[in-house]
Amino acid sequence: MFYSQTLFSATYVECDLPALPDRAPGVVTWLVSQCLQRNPHVRPAADLVADVLNTWCLLRHMHRRQRHQRRVQLAAWVGDGSFESGPLSSESRADQVEFAGQKILHELRQLGDGELTETLSNQIQALLNVCWAADWLTGPARPPDGLRVPFYQRVTLSRLAVCLRIVDREEHARARRIAQNIAQQVSSDSFVPCQDHSQESR
Repeated sequence: MFYSQTLFSATYVECDLPALPDRAPGVVTWLVSQCLQRNPHVRPAADLVADVLNTWCLLRHMHRRQRHQRRVQLAAWVGDGSFESGPLSSESRADQVEFAGQKILHELRQLGDGELTETLSNQIQALLNVCWAADWLTGPARPPDGLRVPFYQRVTLSRLAVCLRIVDREEHARARRIAQNIAQQVSSDSFVPCQDHSQESR
């Protein structure tokens, strides 16, 4: 938009910025809208932006590992034909971590901003430990050049809770936008009712 000169970086107004497509992750929509605020005092700090993106990536990785683990379990179940070893009869470590993450997000929604119970703090700490261990094994948490080394060095439980809230809120907002757009498209489509030919056949 700035390159095409439809808007100018020195004079644009935030409300004139085009909306991102629905396929864009909610956290990216948040990042663009916040970082393009004209008032520099309103923009989030660079380390908060980085922490939010890292948190979003960690949640995505958890979900991806869960899906991969389920495919592995399904392949093993089909291979040996044993229902007892099938994916429906046992809960993998990836499933447990994914469930823990979803439980934390659910409990954060029940609390006000900035509020943390002792139980929830312990759950967030456990989740952070699991994420760090996975990143240590795969490299991102391994100093000195790991991608998420600065994140793990500065993140606190309260900061991680803030980031989880932002990611969860923005992804829910994206889901609502998609649902609203689908509803509008359905309502705008012309509907031609089926004609009753029963009278004609008599």
